[in-house]
Amino acid sequence: MAEETAATNITPAARFYRLHRDEQLARKKEEYNNRPDVIAKREERRRKLAEREAGKGTEKMEDNETKEEKRERIRQEKLKVALETRRKLKKPTQDSKGALTEFLAESSPAL
Repeated sequence: MAEETAATNITPAARFYRLHRDEQLARKKEEYNNRPDVIAKREERRRKLAEREAGKGTEKMEDNETKEEKRERIRQEKLKVALETRRKLKKPTQDSKGALTEFLAESSPAL
């Protein structure tokens, strides 16, 4: 009931604000992005970032490669340990299969 009264008691100014808010925000953002000082700051930031990446780029790529190699080496070592320590199941021999079959055949009341 309270929501219905709040919806009917909205002022024309509040209604206009809610209906046109997105348009106003988009217009203000466009005006901000077209300002010369904002454009200059953005270009300066991009230039500095490009310089930093050019200097660090090769070092960072080398570090990533060594990290990948280290991860792969550790993974291979863990795999080797897992293969060495896995359970080795005994294979049943022919004698044990034959003996069990013979025992069951002798003691089975159904046969």
